[in-house]
Amino acid sequence: MTRTPLRRWAAGALGVLAALAGCDRATDPPAPTLDVTLTVQARQEAGALLIEYTLLNREQKAIVAFTGVPRSETHEPGNVDLDAVYVTARDDDKVEIAKRVFGLPKDLHPAVRFIVEGTIVPAGVSFGETVRVPLPLAARRPYVSDATLPAQVRQAVFCVGVATEGTVQPEPQSATLFTHSDPVAAAQQLICSDPFPVTP
Repeated sequence: MTRTPLRRWAAGALGVLAALAGCDRATDPPAPTLDVTLTVQARQEAGALLIEYTLLNREQKAIVAFTGVPRSETHEPGNVDLDAVYVTARDDDKVEIAKRVFGLPKDLHPAVRFIVEGTIVPAGVSFGETVRVPLPLAARRPYVSDATLPAQVRQAVFCVGVATEGTVQPEPQSATLFTHSDPVAAAQQLICSDPFPVTP
Protein backbone atom coordinates (compact mmCIF):
# COMPACT_ATOMS: atom_id res chain seq x y z
CA MET A 1 0.00 0.00 0.00
CA THR A 2 1.34 3.42 -0.96
CA ARG A 3 2.04 5.42 2.16
CA THR A 4 1.31 9.08 2.64
CA PRO A 5 2.77 11.52 5.17
CA LEU A 6 -0.69 12.89 5.85
CA ARG A 7 -2.66 11.36 8.68
CA ARG A 8 -5.95 11.91 6.87
CA TRP A 9 -6.53 12.13 3.15
CA ALA A 10 -8.95 11.64 0.29
CA ALA A 11 -7.97 10.72 -3.25
CA GLY A 12 -9.18 9.27 -6.54
CA ALA A 13 -9.63 5.55 -6.96
CA LEU A 14 -6.44 4.89 -8.94
CA GLY A 15 -3.59 3.25 -7.10
CA VAL A 16 -5.61 1.70 -4.27
CA LEU A 17 -4.56 -1.86 -3.55
CA ALA A 18 -6.64 -4.93 -2.91
CA ALA A 19 -9.01 -4.67 0.01
CA LEU A 20 -9.95 -6.64 3.07
CA ALA A 21 -13.67 -6.86 3.70
CA GLY A 22 -16.29 -8.72 5.68
CA CYS A 23 -16.48 -9.29 9.41
CA ASP A 24 -17.84 -12.33 11.27
CA ARG A 25 -19.37 -10.42 14.15
CA ALA A 26 -20.97 -12.35 16.98
CA THR A 27 -24.40 -10.91 16.12
CA ASP A 28 -23.98 -12.32 12.60
CA PRO A 29 -25.12 -9.26 10.59
CA PRO A 30 -25.78 -9.60 6.87
CA ALA A 31 -22.73 -9.32 4.65
CA PRO A 32 -22.13 -5.79 3.36
CA THR A 33 -24.01 -5.08 0.16
CA LEU A 34 -22.36 -1.75 -0.60
CA ASP A 35 -19.41 -1.99 -2.97
CA VAL A 36 -16.96 -0.46 -0.52
CA THR A 37 -13.56 -1.95 0.23
CA LEU A 38 -11.25 -1.48 3.18
CA THR A 39 -7.48 -1.87 3.16
CA VAL A 40 -5.81 -2.03 6.58
CA GLN A 41 -2.22 -2.20 7.76
CA ALA A 42 -1.74 -2.55 11.52
CA ARG A 43 1.52 -2.64 13.43
CA GLN A 44 2.59 -2.15 17.02
CA GLU A 45 5.03 0.48 18.17
CA ALA A 46 6.01 1.70 21.61
CA GLY A 47 2.80 1.80 23.65
CA ALA A 48 0.44 1.95 20.70
CA LEU A 49 -1.21 0.15 17.81
CA LEU A 50 -0.77 2.08 14.55
CA ILE A 51 -3.60 1.46 12.06
CA GLU A 52 -3.41 2.79 8.50
CA TYR A 53 -6.61 2.30 6.56
CA THR A 54 -8.13 3.23 3.22
CA LEU A 55 -11.80 3.08 2.24
CA LEU A 56 -12.59 2.93 -1.46
CA ASN A 57 -16.13 3.77 -2.55
CA ARG A 58 -16.87 1.75 -5.69
CA GLU A 59 -20.55 2.68 -5.60
CA GLN A 60 -22.17 5.04 -8.10
CA LYS A 61 -23.34 7.24 -5.23
CA ALA A 62 -21.62 8.99 -2.35
CA ILE A 63 -21.41 7.25 0.99
CA VAL A 64 -21.13 8.46 4.56
CA ALA A 65 -18.29 6.93 6.59
CA PHE A 66 -18.78 7.35 10.34
CA THR A 67 -15.16 8.26 11.05
CA GLY A 68 -15.43 11.31 13.32
CA VAL A 69 -15.34 9.72 16.77
CA PRO A 70 -15.20 12.30 19.59
CA ARG A 71 -12.51 12.07 22.26
CA SER A 72 -15.29 11.42 24.80
CA GLU A 73 -19.03 10.80 24.54
CA THR A 74 -20.91 14.01 23.84
CA HIS A 75 -24.00 15.40 22.18
CA GLU A 76 -22.14 18.52 21.01
CA PRO A 77 -20.10 18.85 17.79
CA GLY A 78 -16.48 19.89 17.50
CA ASN A 79 -14.95 17.27 19.79
CA VAL A 80 -13.57 14.88 17.15
CA ASP A 81 -10.23 13.21 17.84
CA LEU A 82 -8.52 11.54 14.87
CA ASP A 83 -7.17 8.78 17.11
CA ALA A 84 -10.46 8.14 18.92
CA VAL A 85 -12.04 4.73 18.28
CA TYR A 86 -14.60 2.42 19.85
CA VAL A 87 -13.23 -0.81 21.29
CA THR A 88 -15.59 -3.69 22.02
CA ALA A 89 -15.37 -7.42 22.72
CA ARG A 90 -16.75 -10.06 20.38
CA ASP A 91 -17.95 -13.54 21.28
CA ASP A 92 -15.05 -15.11 19.37
CA ASP A 93 -12.52 -13.57 21.82
CA LYS A 94 -11.39 -11.06 19.24
CA VAL A 95 -11.67 -7.33 19.84
CA GLU A 96 -13.27 -4.89 17.44
CA ILE A 97 -11.57 -1.51 17.00
CA ALA A 98 -13.94 0.69 15.06
CA LYS A 99 -15.18 4.01 13.79
CA ARG A 100 -18.91 3.43 13.54
CA VAL A 101 -22.40 4.02 14.91
CA PHE A 102 -24.03 1.99 17.69
CA GLY A 103 -27.69 1.46 18.45
CA LEU A 104 -29.14 2.00 21.91
CA PRO A 105 -28.82 -0.75 24.52
CA LYS A 106 -32.10 -2.48 25.30
CA ASP A 107 -34.47 -0.51 27.55
CA LEU A 108 -32.20 2.56 27.56
CA HIS A 109 -33.87 5.91 26.90
CA PRO A 110 -31.14 8.56 27.23
CA ALA A 111 -31.96 12.21 27.78
CA VAL A 112 -29.45 13.09 25.05
CA ARG A 113 -28.07 11.13 22.13
CA PHE A 114 -24.33 10.90 21.66
CA ILE A 115 -22.96 11.84 18.27
CA VAL A 116 -20.38 10.86 15.69
CA GLU A 117 -19.36 12.89 12.65
CA GLY A 118 -19.51 11.47 9.15
CA THR A 119 -17.17 11.87 6.19
CA ILE A 120 -18.77 12.12 2.76
CA VAL A 121 -16.87 9.92 0.30
CA PRO A 122 -17.95 10.57 -3.31
CA ALA A 123 -18.36 7.79 -5.86
CA GLY A 124 -15.04 6.38 -7.05
CA VAL A 125 -13.05 8.17 -4.37
CA SER A 126 -10.93 6.78 -1.54
CA PHE A 127 -10.50 8.13 1.97
CA GLY A 128 -7.81 7.19 4.46
CA GLU A 129 -6.44 7.91 7.90
CA THR A 130 -3.64 6.79 10.18
CA VAL A 131 -4.93 6.11 13.68
CA ARG A 132 -2.79 5.63 16.79
CA VAL A 133 -4.59 3.53 19.42
CA PRO A 134 -2.98 3.36 22.90
CA LEU A 135 -2.04 -0.02 24.34
CA PRO A 136 -3.24 -1.85 26.31
CA LEU A 137 -6.61 -1.54 24.61
CA ALA A 138 -9.40 -0.04 26.72
CA ALA A 139 -13.07 -0.87 26.17
CA ARG A 140 -15.29 1.91 24.88
CA ARG A 141 -18.87 1.82 23.66
CA PRO A 142 -21.45 4.63 23.66
CA TYR A 143 -24.05 4.40 26.47
CA VAL A 144 -22.18 1.50 28.12
CA SER A 145 -19.96 2.66 30.99
CA ASP A 146 -19.01 -0.84 32.16
CA ALA A 147 -17.89 -2.34 28.84
CA THR A 148 -15.11 -4.91 29.22
CA LEU A 149 -12.57 -6.74 27.07
CA PRO A 150 -11.15 -10.27 27.38
CA ALA A 151 -8.47 -10.64 30.02
CA GLN A 152 -5.95 -11.36 27.26
CA VAL A 153 -6.41 -9.70 23.88
CA ARG A 154 -4.60 -11.67 21.18
CA GLN A 155 -6.37 -10.61 18.00
CA ALA A 156 -8.34 -7.62 16.77
CA VAL A 157 -10.17 -6.41 13.70
CA PHE A 158 -10.59 -2.85 12.48
CA CYS A 159 -13.99 -1.78 11.16
CA VAL A 160 -15.57 1.31 9.63
CA GLY A 161 -19.31 1.89 9.50
CA VAL A 162 -20.70 3.26 6.22
CA ALA A 163 -24.08 4.08 4.70
CA THR A 164 -25.30 5.43 1.39
CA GLU A 165 -25.67 9.20 1.61
CA GLY A 166 -29.34 10.06 2.00
CA THR A 167 -30.30 6.84 3.78
CA VAL A 168 -29.32 8.22 7.19
CA GLN A 169 -30.74 11.39 8.71
CA PRO A 170 -28.16 13.89 9.98
CA GLU A 171 -28.75 16.23 12.87
CA PRO A 172 -30.34 19.62 12.03
CA GLN A 173 -27.22 21.64 12.89
CA SER A 174 -24.91 19.78 10.49
CA ALA A 175 -25.20 17.66 7.35
CA THR A 176 -22.44 15.36 8.61
CA LEU A 177 -23.46 14.94 12.26
CA PHE A 178 -25.22 11.72 13.27
CA THR A 179 -26.47 10.23 16.52
CA HIS A 180 -25.73 6.82 17.96
CA SER A 181 -29.28 5.58 17.51
CA ASP A 182 -31.21 2.61 16.22
CA PRO A 183 -32.28 4.15 12.85
CA VAL A 184 -28.73 5.17 11.91
CA ALA A 185 -27.25 1.89 13.14
CA ALA A 186 -29.84 -0.06 11.12
CA ALA A 187 -28.79 1.69 7.90
CA GLN A 188 -25.09 1.23 8.62
CA GLN A 189 -22.96 -1.49 7.07
CA LEU A 190 -19.74 -2.54 8.78
CA ILE A 191 -16.68 -3.05 6.61
CA CYS A 192 -13.99 -4.91 8.58
CA SER A 193 -10.43 -6.10 8.14
CA ASP A 194 -9.17 -9.61 8.62
CA PRO A 195 -7.94 -10.30 12.17
CA PHE A 196 -4.46 -9.09 13.06
CA PRO A 197 -2.35 -9.96 16.12
CA VAL A 198 -2.15 -7.81 19.23
CA THR A 199 0.83 -8.57 21.43
CA PRO A 200 0.20 -8.15 25.16
